[in-house]
Amino acid sequence: MTPRSEAIYQFVQDYHAKRGYAPTRREIGRWLKLSTSVVSYQLTILQDAGRLMVARGVARGIVLMEAPTEADDASESPEGDWQVANRMATPSTGPSRASGCNSGRGK
Repeated sequence: MTPRSEAIYQFVQDYHAKRGYAPTRREIGRWLKLSTSVVSYQLTILQDAGRLMVARGVARGIVLMEAPTEADDASESPEGDWQVANRMATPSTGPSRASGCNSGRGK
């Protein structure tokens, strides 16, 4: 992990602990003085390392992962070395347009 990745992870952890939800990429960038593209890249690195998960299409879709506690080790969790710290929100899908549906434009 790079120092920048660790700083982002620590910020997300602290933000979530204080507010109960994840920050947006823009909030992370504003706090750490990084562009949103750099934040996105670093979040990808953290996701590849198994430190967090990022839901696509969800503004606050960063989900922290945490190492299991000793109590979790005793129960021999089937999820392996990492467990999800909280559930990931799933984006709602909008109404789909049926084929041949006229939206009223072009009349």
